[in-house]
Amino acid sequence: ETSLGRWPDAALAALRGDVVVADCALLPRTFFIAASATPRCVFESLALAIVRRHVPVDAIEASGAEWWVQKRPHGRSEILEPSEPVEKKARTIGDKAHRIDWHFDKDEEVHAGVGLFVSPHLSTVTYLADEGGATTVIDCVAHPATGALCDLVLKPLGEPAVSQTCQIIRPATGRHLCFDGRRMHAVIPAL
Repeated sequence: ETSLGRWPDAALAALRGDVVVADCALLPRTFFIAASATPRCVFESLALAIVRRHVPVDAIEASGAEWWVQKRPHGRSEILEPSEPVEKKARTIGDKAHRIDWHFDKDEEVHAGVGLFVSPHLSTVTYLADEGGATTVIDCVAHPATGALCDLVLKPLGEPAVSQTCQIIRPATGRHLCFDGRRMHAVIPAL
């Protein structure tokens, strides 16, 4: 876990506004930029800055970044309109609006086409706010051919699968997390 430093309020406000546009249902869910490309928007600039931060200089030209944004609601007022009945505003800790279920990052097209689990070299999370659920990363990976839960050296885990380590990273504006792209992770609601 690292920090991308203190961002000027105006830049942060602009980024947060752009999240609403980039997370629009009319646009693709994910985007890609090659490391050698010229960024077309602030998110591509940020994605390339992250690539340069984590990828060795001699490997940058052959790399790139898949990126997306997700605006997750925090608190009941952002989930439902204030005019809705109070009983509809009640939310449980497991509400889908507050979490991203356990998953492995993978090339979805390769998985759909041939069933392989091809993970990115690195996965990153960058928070633009102090609110929301914590990103939780465990030391389980998907076996590339079968998707079975394995440890980090692809040794199958026992039944039930048990992770040996767990990282829980709470949101903070500018907080940046980088981890092995094969690792299982989720966003859990604020506790």
